[in-house]
Amino acid sequence: MRLPAKQRYALRIVVNIGCHNGRRPAQKKEIALAESIPADYVEQICVRLRAGGIIKSHRGKHGGFSLARDAGKITVSDVMSAIDGHSALAPCMEGECSRTGICATRRVWERANAALDDVLSGATIADLVEESVRLSDSRVISFEI
Repeated sequence: MRLPAKQRYALRIVVNIGCHNGRRPAQKKEIALAESIPADYVEQICVRLRAGGIIKSHRGKHGGFSLARDAGKITVSDVMSAIDGHSALAPCMEGECSRTGICATRRVWERANAALDDVLSGATIADLVEESVRLSDSRVISFEI
């Protein structure tokens, strides 16, 4: 089971934007370079994130993208939903299923969906920005001659 690349990239993009911490907007090209995502794809994803109320765009020479609200109030679930809407692990969880009363696996999918939703709703962009900073600070710099 894998998340679509667009959702994974979207989360990386939002964390990157969050790392700018309101100092200045993050530009498409620098996000693309830092996250190893093609710049045109960054732009496509940012259109959806903007429409979903996750980020805002700024025009002009020093324009780019910033978070639309406080990083502590944006969850991973919010980012995923902005990209592909709310998606369930199994198609039967998204609507009525003719097998609901007789399906032995439905309860497993319900529990799995609930557990995944708990994890994604419990993690904020602020948490991930903090982790990103911690990881970048822990890089070991090695100077060899």
